Amino acid sequence: MPRRVVLSEEITDMRALQAWMFRAGPNLLREIVPDAAKGQPYEVVWRHRGATVHFIDDTIAKENYFAFTAHFPELEARLHADFETFDPAALIAASAPSPAERGRQAVRVGLIADCEERRDAAFDLLRERLADASAEVRLAALLGVSYTSARAWAPQVATLAAEDPDAGVREEAARVVEALRAHGS
Repeated sequence: MPRRVVLSEEITDMRALQAWMFRAGPNLLREIVPDAAKGQPYEVVWRHRGATVHFIDDTIAKENYFAFTAHFPELEARLHADFETFDPAALIAASAPSPAERGRQAVRVGLIADCEERRDAAFDLLRERLADASAEVRLAALLGVSYTSARAWAPQVATLAAEDPDAGVREEAARVVEALRAHGS
């Protein structure tokens, strides 16, 4: 399962990001330029001490984040030190009074939910957001759930697909439940 570090500030200077990568010591593997027609984000991929690391400018989630394939505390600490990032525990515990804030929180928590040490708290928050009174929040929570790798979401998402009062939520839930069944663990 990928580990992700979500940035609290958008990175707009990709040359500065690439310079950081070279200073940090990883070996650049490839740069993927976005293809809007395919919904493909900008991505830089490199190897660092046995881990594959990705920087992703995700236009769907509207977030910048790093994702890596192994539990690598040293790299995670360096990313938190060198970039403006969200603290995962604070992100999960944060107060989000408006629907827009609850929705952003759900997406960000979905990005970090697969890490074992925060999975229970993250999943509790996502469950709460999937039951939110606001269709906007439920849609955002579905996006957050889609970033997890847990098939365990399929029953709750299937219920939304069948019973949610909002047609947009039902439609998105149907897409997410199919993806979870096809690709989840």
